[in-house]
Amino acid sequence: MNDTPVAASDPDRFIRAVERIDAANAQDPNRTSFAGSEYPAELIYSMRMSEWLGRLAPEASEALRLAVRCQHLRRWAIPRGSYPMTRAGYHQWRTTLGRFHADEAGQILRDVGYDEPTISRTQSLILAKTWRKMSDRGHQAALDLAKELPQAERELIVRALHE
Repeated sequence: MNDTPVAASDPDRFIRAVERIDAANAQDPNRTSFAGSEYPAELIYSMRMSEWLGRLAPEASEALRLAVRCQHLRRWAIPRGSYPMTRAGYHQWRTTLGRFHADEAGQILRDVGYDEPTISRTQSLILAKTWRKMSDRGHQAALDLAKELPQAERELIVRALHE
């Protein structure tokens, strides 16, 4: 995970940011099951992504931990169906979502007192393509997970990574 520290950490500020991100994602009307209960889908997603980052890169910078937590921030606000169901429409939707997530995250981070370099770094991590922002250790973990998939899906992943 290509990441460099930007500013000194303030644990209380980080906790406030995560609480605000979680509160925003808790408004997701879409539900998913976890441990036998129903939860807002994006809340569970962000918690799982933070958990994975903690496993793969426990030394990750604060900006990276924030970016992971808010990468799908309020995703339901811009539904896929609001764009043409074409490849171009999909790419337009993803681009719009990326900017939306970055803007929403930036506002939360400003509100809890982060400086502009940290906000900018966090936003840039949200906007980067997933594979490009992963470390070699992250790449290996993703490939290890792919080994559990059926052959056809594994081949698609390997082909996509080589493109």
